[in-house]
Parts: sequence; C-alpha cells; structure tokens
Amino acid sequence: MKLTNTILSTGALVALGLGMALTTTTVHADSVTSAAHESIYHLTTKDGWSNDLQSIVWNSKEKYYDLYFLHSKAADDPNEAGSQDWLHTTTKDFIHFTPQNSAIKADGPEAPYTWKSAWTGTVLVNDGRIKGVPKGAQVAYFSGLEKHDGGSQNIWVAWSSDNGRTFSHVLNNSAPVIDHSWNFTSQNKIDERDPAVVYWHGKMLMYVAEGNEIGVYQSHDGLHWSKADPNGASKVGMGTYLRGINNQDSTPVECPALRTMEIPNGQTKQVLFFGAKAPHAGQTTGTYYIVGHLDQNGLFAPETDAKRLDQGSDYYGANFSGSSDLSNASGTIKSMGWVGNWSYTANGVHNDEAANSEFTKHLGSYSVARNLELTNGMSIKSTPIVGQGKKLSNFLCK
Repeated sequence: MKLTNTILSTGALVALGLGMALTTTTVHADSVTSAAHESIYHLTTKDGWSNDLQSIVWNSKEKYYDLYFLHSKAADDPNEAGSQDWLHTTTKDFIHFTPQNSAIKADGPEAPYTWKSAWTGTVLVNDGRIKGVPKGAQVAYFSGLEKHDGGSQNIWVAWSSDNGRTFSHVLNNSAPVIDHSWNFTSQNKIDERDPAVVYWHGKMLMYVAEGNEIGVYQSHDGLHWSKADPNGASKVGMGTYLRGINNQDSTPVECPALRTMEIPNGQTKQVLFFGAKAPHAGQTTGTYYIVGHLDQNGLFAPETDAKRLDQGSDYYGANFSGSSDLSNASGTIKSMGWVGNWSYTANGVHNDEAANSEFTKHLGSYSVARNLELTNGMSIKSTPIVGQGKKLSNFLCK
C-alpha cells in the first residue's frame, strides 16, 4: 500500500483505523479559495499550482525547519513563463505549517542573463566560503529559464538577509554560475537544472540534472565553478545512478540530492537520491536512491543497485533534511515528496470524472513526511511522521 501517495480524506483515516468520524464533503475544485482545498494533514500550496520540494533546512536560530517548494500562479498552465516562483513555509513537527510567502521571485532583476521563471534548486547555510555572503546566511542555488535568450536553462545564486524568508540578494552580477552553453556543462544543451549543492573536503560540489546525466562541478568560493573531475567528462551516467535497473526510456533524471548517512554498525555512506522512471522495469515516475561513496573527485561511486524510495508514482520532486556538509553523517533524515508527477499533473486536472469541466485552479500537495534510516543491509527504512496519538506502524515502507 502506498500511503503517502494519497491525500488522506476523513474516510481514508477511518480506513486506517484512526477512529475519526466519516463525513462527506462536496469539493469545488474550480474555486481557488474553497475550504475543500485546506488540507488538515498535508502541506498544500496556498494558491495556484506547485510541484518540486526545494529544500528542508534546519534553522538553528529559530529552531524550526525552513521548507521551500516550486509554485506557479496558474494551475492550468504551470509552465507559463514568468509565473514560477518559490514559496516558503516553516514547521517544527511536519504536521503544522506556517503561512506561505514568496521566497524567490518568478522574474529576476533587469540585468543581462537573469531568469524569467525560477526552478528547482538547493538552500544551504554559508559556512564562510561563499564569496560576498555573510557567514551563517542562507544561500539558494536555483535553476530557471534565462530571460533574454528564449528560455535556456541555467543556474543562479542568491542569498537571504532575513533568515531564509526571501532571497533578494542575487550574486555574480545576476549572471548564471552554471551556463548550459559552456563546453563542459550539459551535453545536450537543453537540460541544465535542479542543482544540489554540498560541502565536501574543503570545497563545494554541485550535482546538476542534465538529461540522462548528472553533471558534477566544484567551487572554492560558491561563484566560480569548474568540472569536479578536471581530466574527465565529470558526469554521473545512467549506468551508475540506475545501476541494476533496466534504464531504457528512464530519462530525464531530475532533482538529485546527496546526503551522508550513518548505519547501525557505525559505517557512513553517501546516498544519492534522484527522480527518474524505469518503464521497462515496470516502474513509473518516482524517487530512487543508491548507496555508495564519492571518488577522489567527488563523483558518486555506487556500492549497491538503485532502488525505489517509494513505490508510487506520486512521490516525486522529493527533498531531504540532513547536513549539507558531507563530513557530517545523519542516522535519520526527513523527507517529503510532491503528490503528483509530470506524466499527468502538469497537463491540468479536471474537476469531474468525465473530464468535461474546466481545470482546477488550485493544485499542489506534498506527502506525509517520513523519517529515513539506512539499515546495515544498505536499504532505506521509511517511517511516516504522524500526529500525536496516531499510529501508522502497520504501514511502514522498507
């Protein structure tokens, strides 16, 4: 059973034995302000449409988690240029979330080479090495569509002076820090998105989704990036990140994330999470992981085969808590995923079963959060995070 792929209605909670009364509610999905859209258990966009989760970052000053997710003002046309921004919320328990605010604007500043839609990326805390940013400030690396060249995908960086609420200070003169047109970036010159940025061995690494490859780059100041492997292509290919799975028609890879996890026997391993699909292995779009280590250049080297993190198609665009410094291992990290995927959600969702009505104008929820642990067998154990007094022990995923 895939618990996290379903928004838990009152009736569903009864089926799970949570002892709540069964009620029936008429849902008017065409209304942006309908109370039927106010989820009592899932994080849900306040308006419009939403998809990828950007980051889950512990805020040491305020003692809560900052969450960021990709948002579009138009639910019936989520890819409309200029409509995509980042929304921000906070939580202490992954049950209750604070009111949402826009964290990165859909349109960049009026300067050469800025963006006209903000896409997926990473938030991390400056440890002192990112040039032009106060130590301890939050920094966002994000992809997007370039404003003045027809919409090519590049990567920008901005920092926050209000403790992670907004990212209004764009670095590098508002120019990309990774550009799809460089001769060592995306090989197909189309995909250059979803940067995952970490600290590793005295420098920074960036893993970038580039179609059927993950590009790997290094930097010592957070602004100037080069190939992590100066003598090679510096790419993690499908044969690596989807090792052990028939990867025909599996691209594009999306939303990579790297974390160091400690297993019960005391060993530490790097885990690479990512979004993909494996139709020839009978697997729809979803989130995968593979366990291993980084080589001397910072490229991922697998020690296991790839596995699904969640069996459903509606756990996509996922992200993870845990340290952005790979020298710090976590025994448990938290994860949430988008309840939707690009196979159908982005085409619009009708309000009625016959699909004769207009598309809903309010669409975008996230799964119940879960704790992830890496076992001695190097598999992820996943335990849903639920409210006080509720037990879902019979529905744990392994």
